Amino acid sequence: MRTIKILLISLGGLVALPFVVVGLVLAVSWTSLPKTEGTVRVAGISAPVEIRRDDIGIPRITGASHADVAYGLGYAHAQDRLMQMELIRRLGRGELSAIIGSMALNTDKMMRTLGVGQLAEASYRGLGPEMKAVLDSYTAGVNAWRATRSGVLPLEFTLLAHDFEPWEPADSLIIQRLLALMLSGDWRDEIRRVQLADVLGPEEAAFFLNEEGPIEPIPVQGGPLPQETAALLRGVLTDWPSLIKPRRASNAWVVDGTRSISGRPVLATDPHLGVTAPNIWYAARLEIPDLSITGGTIPGAPTIMIGHNGHVAWGLTTTYADTADLVIERLAGENGSRYLTEDGPADFKRREEIIEVRFSEPELLVVRSTRHGPLVSDAIESARAVAKAGTAIALKATALDPEDRSSDALLALNTARTHADAMAALKAFGSPQQNFVYAMKSGEIGVVTAGTMPKRTDRHAGRLPAEGWESNVLWQGEVAFANLAQNHNPDTGVVLNANNRIAPPDDPWFGSGNYAAPYRAERIAERLNHRKLWSAPTMAMLQNDTVNPAARRIVPLLLSHLDEDRLQSEAAQHMAAWPHRMDRELVGPLIYTHWMKALWPKLVADELGPAAEEYKKPSRSVLLGILDGRPIWCDVKGTPDIEDCAIHVIAAFDEAIETLTARYGPKVRKWHWGKAHRTDFVTLPFGAIPVVGQLFTYSLPTDGGADTIRRAAMRYTGRMPFKNIHTAGFSMTVDMGMPDQAQFMVALGQSANIYSRHYADLAEAWANGERFTIPSDPGLEAAILVLSPR
Repeated sequence: MRTIKILLISLGGLVALPFVVVGLVLAVSWTSLPKTEGTVRVAGISAPVEIRRDDIGIPRITGASHADVAYGLGYAHAQDRLMQMELIRRLGRGELSAIIGSMALNTDKMMRTLGVGQLAEASYRGLGPEMKAVLDSYTAGVNAWRATRSGVLPLEFTLLAHDFEPWEPADSLIIQRLLALMLSGDWRDEIRRVQLADVLGPEEAAFFLNEEGPIEPIPVQGGPLPQETAALLRGVLTDWPSLIKPRRASNAWVVDGTRSISGRPVLATDPHLGVTAPNIWYAARLEIPDLSITGGTIPGAPTIMIGHNGHVAWGLTTTYADTADLVIERLAGENGSRYLTEDGPADFKRREEIIEVRFSEPELLVVRSTRHGPLVSDAIESARAVAKAGTAIALKATALDPEDRSSDALLALNTARTHADAMAALKAFGSPQQNFVYAMKSGEIGVVTAGTMPKRTDRHAGRLPAEGWESNVLWQGEVAFANLAQNHNPDTGVVLNANNRIAPPDDPWFGSGNYAAPYRAERIAERLNHRKLWSAPTMAMLQNDTVNPAARRIVPLLLSHLDEDRLQSEAAQHMAAWPHRMDRELVGPLIYTHWMKALWPKLVADELGPAAEEYKKPSRSVLLGILDGRPIWCDVKGTPDIEDCAIHVIAAFDEAIETLTARYGPKVRKWHWGKAHRTDFVTLPFGAIPVVGQLFTYSLPTDGGADTIRRAAMRYTGRMPFKNIHTAGFSMTVDMGMPDQAQFMVALGQSANIYSRHYADLAEAWANGERFTIPSDPGLEAAILVLSPR
């Protein structure tokens, strides 16, 4: 009996042991919360640095010099966002597999092939002395926190059994390189153009791909590509690592003093990036003698990316300009050991990379580069399979320029006091090319396209993949800053950009870009014209606008095709009465998106053929164009009849209603947009793991859509379509007459530590469109930490 009792106790202990271990891990992980009050003695600063946090965790960092303040920012970033910094640098250096295993191997191979780590190190060596001093001090601040912390590292490090190695200055410069890659995805359009021009013909392919119009037929020469080359390009397009796939959208606008209550310019900006937890943005106020710089930082970087300093405010939007080209290289020599040029075969540049893989053997990667750039097809398994046919794909991109000095330019913009200072800073900016919308306290407003723009042989040279064995594919230098698109102090008193075309259609250098659909820009202009005088709070209200201009055009066309019985249905009545706002509590957005999803393949699948698999997300501009003047797309190929659009619109309506009824029940009034359109803040890396990931995900219903000013773009596929995947994680509105009253929002919260009260304390406020100010007066902070020099 005693033996059985001992066995039962032992068995119970074994069962309980995992729970005990988990409990101990969770208990110990509480000590990872950073010290935010008191004094810490550190090495590397010239005078005390104060980190004053307010009641939502926003730090106001003061110091005797810019270098000392950067030290404090590095310390604060490490306290609040350490795993985010670790993942960013490992992503850029191609070292994710070392901590999370083979699931990251393909991403690591691409990053090693692109050489992002080496490029960051090259940029560091070329920095000016001021930026190098700031960056070195920031790095010392990160490592000072590592040396002085008293508790364990955040929970993610414990669960991964991983330590945090010392930060290096080049790690900070990886961020700019990653942004440059993610914000310059026009090379993907080159593949799509060549694919669809073969399927649809030049004019219809241009119609299908061009969101913003007018239509310019795609120049196709020499007929379709060889089958092997087409397969190679398709592999690059479909298997490009998801972590660095292009994600491009933003809003920024400004009115001058004649349009503001204060008599000074008012600026609004909200950059759009992918949804993650933590949010990529971190708000901060940096105070050095005679200057305060306030705005959004990216943990790992020492400067304000978007913000104001009381003299100048700036916001960013992606230009969508063509700053990257795919180059088809023809292989030569035995087993493709060389590549062809107009002067004959040439040798590849080669280097070997050893990729450490957790729980597996290291991988050897041989990186090959041509005169145009690295062979990205070597890093993609599906592309490598066909590369033996005699071709490979190189990437030539401004993001891969080893001499890029954008960090110097951003520091100069942070400290600019005059219009001349700001323009000099922007002139030095390299990549990613951006539209800088600016406002000066002195009254000037404008927008400047800043960043490297390649000179090509003609304005259409970048629209299709180039043939690397022809000499004319080489870039002819870069466009001078003075020749880039700029608009200073317009008579209208208004400047805006929402990724729409900023250069005129006949601009000699911007002919190959593919710009965003015009809906957000149109709605911003409409609202700016509606109100005479603006302030920071009313600008924030405009940022929260959810009217969908695309739906405002499309829905009447859809309803016009329904028969009388369907028009009388409750669902159709909701659509007829819908004010086209994508609000979470409304029924209209849910019916609209399901209707669009059902209609899209009925209109384009037979035209696209096998390529339809790559175009499952409806293009509102294309759908509108079909319904309003291109009925040939409605005809089903292979049938004797000529089908009209009404047949498909009715069938799609019935399909959408059937799907909605099955998912949400028969009561139409309960079909709220927020039930489908949720924002899932997924904590990396664990949020990506099936089932377990739900424990590391913060989810809430969200307003907006892809075409609203309050952008909340979505996929249309998967088990749970319509989730918000691309949105404004940071926003700012600032009146240059009272810059200390600038209004901000950061999605989710300031801290990435799940034990912190600042992990998700801003989530509901963000979803509700609320804003906060960053205090400028001492005494308003909730916690004060002093870094004292040893």
